[in-house]
Amino acid sequence: MNRIFEKIIIPAELKRDESIKLVHLTDTPSQIYKELKRLIEAVNPDYVIHTGDICDDIKLERSPKKIDLYEKKIAHFSKLMASFQNTKFYFVIGNHDNRSTVEKNFPDAEIIDHPSLIETELGLFYVAHEFKDMEDVKADYYLFGHDMTQNSIALDDKWLLNGLEHIYVFRGNPIQITTIEYPYSTDSFRQKKTFKTF
Repeated sequence: MNRIFEKIIIPAELKRDESIKLVHLTDTPSQIYKELKRLIEAVNPDYVIHTGDICDDIKLERSPKKIDLYEKKIAHFSKLMASFQNTKFYFVIGNHDNRSTVEKNFPDAEIIDHPSLIETELGLFYVAHEFKDMEDVKADYYLFGHDMTQNSIALDDKWLLNGLEHIYVFRGNPIQITTIEYPYSTDSFRQKKTFKTF
C-alpha cells in the first residue's frame, strides 16, 4: 500500500482559514492517532467533538479484559492532544469506551454519556454515539458514529452526519462543511465497521 493513502489529506484552505472551526471525529483506532494530531495541528480548531469509541481497535464491550491496553492507548492519545490548549474537546462515551479512563486522561474535556446538545458559535450540535439513540430534538447538526445504519444526509435545514464516513470540519459564516477522508486502513483497524464502494 502506498504510504500516501495512510495520510490524512488536509485541504490548504483549512490551514489558512482563521475563522472559528469545529472538527467531528468518531470511532478512531489508535493506529491513526498521529495523523489526527497532524490534522488538529494544521486545522487549529476551536472545538473537537468525538462521538465515541475513542480507541476503536480495542472492542471493550466484547473484550473487557483488554482494559489495561485500552488505558495505555487512551493515555497516549491524551499526550498527543495535550498541546492543543486552545481547543475545547467533547467526548461522547461509546459502547467500547471506559468513562473513568477518558475522564482521567482528558480532565479538561467535557465527557458526554447520553445524547446531548452542544451550543457553539457555529450552531447547535446534537451528538450521540449511535444514531438510534437520538431523539427528536431541534438542532442544526446531528453528529454520530458507531455503525452505518444511517448515512450522512441533508434534510431541509438540518444535517445528519455519520463520522464513520468522513472527518467533518465546520467553519466560517455562512457555515461551510468540509469532508476529509480518514487514512485508507482506518476501516480495517475498526474491524470493518464501514465498507467503501469504488
